[in-house]
Amino acid sequence: ADARYEIEKALADPSGVLVQPVTTVEPRKKLRTILPWAAITLILIIIAGVAVWKLNPSEPRQLITFEHQLAEGQQFSDLVFFTLAVSPDGKQIVYSTPKGLYLRSVDELRARLIGGTEESIVNPFFSPDGKSIGYFSVTDRKLKKVAANGGTPVPLCDVAQRVWGAWWNEDNTIVYNQQSVGIMQISANGGNPECIVKQKSGSLISPQILPDGKSILYTSLPVSLAKIMVQSLKSGEAKEIFRGYGAQYLPTGHVVYLGGRNVVAVPFDLDRLEVTGRHVPVVYDVRRYAISDSGT
Repeated sequence: ADARYEIEKALADPSGVLVQPVTTVEPRKKLRTILPWAAITLILIIIAGVAVWKLNPSEPRQLITFEHQLAEGQQFSDLVFFTLAVSPDGKQIVYSTPKGLYLRSVDELRARLIGGTEESIVNPFFSPDGKSIGYFSVTDRKLKKVAANGGTPVPLCDVAQRVWGAWWNEDNTIVYNQQSVGIMQISANGGNPECIVKQKSGSLISPQILPDGKSILYTSLPVSLAKIMVQSLKSGEAKEIFRGYGAQYLPTGHVVYLGGRNVVAVPFDLDRLEVTGRHVPVVYDVRRYAISDSGT
């Protein structure tokens, strides 16, 4: 505002310093006169922008911690398999029991049974928008999906053995492990699954298509020698990045995994597919865990 005032004052100067008869050099004189004021104006705008940014820092993230005890007579499904999932926005938690899936929102006191899932279930996982949940039905050995608010489950395909880890990708495909075969991919609308990573030895579990869509993260078993692997979907080249179990890449640029009985986080470069920092334990003494894009 000050700069504008000074510029207007200078242009209106009755002394005639800036109001000259038209000559061949007038544009150059005007340019030399206006440029310093334009620079001052730009600098003032930048300073004002920085000041506003400094005065309005982003709000600190709210930390929510709570315990949830299963209702009397209720129990988790077989804890050898994955039993827990959290929605991408971190606001809903689902867990599997021999009698169905239970969903709890972080702003509610109790979990509720998801209607239509009254069967033995393991390995629940959320869709990217959090509106649907995929799972493996132990009862009839099928990969299925159901609306988070309940309804009739939709069978996607038959799976001979229990699923150890599944991932619902942004392109509406699902990847999951198939024992003795490898990592499979299927449309979230159902169809014929396709093997995208062949199993050569051990088991390949907890698959996740990385955000570049060109590579996949997974765990290679046996558990005693569990290794976190990353593999190019185009070339098929695979490499071990470190020892661990059940890894997941987060938008923060970290891979989170189970190291022993602790949940551990490590910085990860998505372009080079390499670890770039130290491994830091974030939760101790854990049997099973789930993590969301929001950090829950």
